[in-house]
Amino acid sequence: MRIALVGVGSLGTIAGALLSKVGLDIVLIDANEEHVNELNSEGARIEGHMEATIPVKAIRPHQMDGTYDLFIYLVKSTFDDVALPALLPFMRDDSVLITL
Repeated sequence: MRIALVGVGSLGTIAGALLSKVGLDIVLIDANEEHVNELNSEGARIEGHMEATIPVKAIRPHQMDGTYDLFIYLVKSTFDDVALPALLPFMRDDSVLITL
């Protein structure tokens, strides 16, 4: 299953890192180039109830390719009018989009 986690703020970073850690085929997608670069070079750092640095794959939206089976959508609703239509070319008829 190919998974795209869209919107990699604090919750997206944690969710994406934990799903990556268990071996799922997941890519974290975020518009913030600096954040994407840091995730790729340093991994996702989780602090608090657990302490971990987990390697992840992160890209910017324009780097998406192919289609995804599952979209985990964590974008702020003020960006829905731009972010949601941008995902359509990467969806199949049976792709699933969930929000958290």
